[in-house]
Amino acid sequence: MASEAEVVIYPANQRGHIETDWFRSYYIFNAGELAREDRTPFGSLFAVNEHTLKEGRTLSFTFTEKVKVILLPIEGELNYKSADVENTVDVGEVSCIVSPPGVPLQLSKHYASRLINFLQICVHADNKVQTNLNQTYSFDLDPGNEFIPLTLSSLTSAGELFYIGKFHGRQEVVFRTRRQGMGIFVYEITGTCEVHERLLLPGDALSIKGVEVIELEALTREAIMLVAEIPLHMTS
Repeated sequence: MASEAEVVIYPANQRGHIETDWFRSYYIFNAGELAREDRTPFGSLFAVNEHTLKEGRTLSFTFTEKVKVILLPIEGELNYKSADVENTVDVGEVSCIVSPPGVPLQLSKHYASRLINFLQICVHADNKVQTNLNQTYSFDLDPGNEFIPLTLSSLTSAGELFYIGKFHGRQEVVFRTRRQGMGIFVYEITGTCEVHERLLLPGDALSIKGVEVIELEALTREAIMLVAEIPLHMTS
């Protein structure tokens, strides 16, 4: 199975990195000064960013095209705003907003408590996706040892399918794509696991083309993984 697959590893310590006294950001794919041949988009997926933000501060992103942005808090509550859309997403929830071109997407933390740490995932949006669509979905990782679909209609209608799961030590699981011809992307949020015979540590990621089934094994007590099925060919 491994010989048929085209696998790319994205080590956490090779991500792009920007840091000030009020935020820290890591980028898997090319962004800003990071411009590497092996960090180009994976199909429709062009950004997987991990941000840490202090209270009272705002990160702002403006896109040149329509983009679906998935926000997944790891620690703390996140506020986001774009045009007429404003909402809050917390740990155990995932939000998707379709950001129109030229309109800033603002990500902030309002309350003076601990830092907020979250993932910002960006995929290209086709013309069929409604602009400023805003959806939030709750999930429960317990008791674990299974992948939970993040059922956002704004995503599934266009092809991307996202899953999250918490797995206990030495737990093996098989992941199968629901659609043919999709690429598989795996991001290790916490813990350590082995994916398709490759070791992933926290912040590591892996993309695979050419297979529809992969094997995963958690090597630590609790390993939380995000897995996505990604269209490899863009549609208009």
